Amino acid sequence: GEIDRVMQALPDVEQAVTHACVINLAAATGGDARQLVGYLVSQSGLPLDTSALQAQLRETLPPHMVPVVLLQLPQLPLSANGKLDRKALPLPEL
Repeated sequence: GEIDRVMQALPDVEQAVTHACVINLAAATGGDARQLVGYLVSQSGLPLDTSALQAQLRETLPPHMVPVVLLQLPQLPLSANGKLDRKALPLPEL
């Protein structure tokens, strides 16, 4: 989607995907407790400055579209048929 395209355009980001997941179970009592998490794969293999990247996202996207946290992964998990395996994406440790 749009968020993934904006994240993929960030410096040194090769792949990017967002996933809505419940991070804080205590908050899951009413309404939709899901929050956006951004998963990034570095082009260079070096650590990404996720704070700086998140600041850039805040300048580009409306507040409700900015992931609450960005996680760098060595690669995105794929299913047996080569598609993104969203269930295998790790939850952030907050």
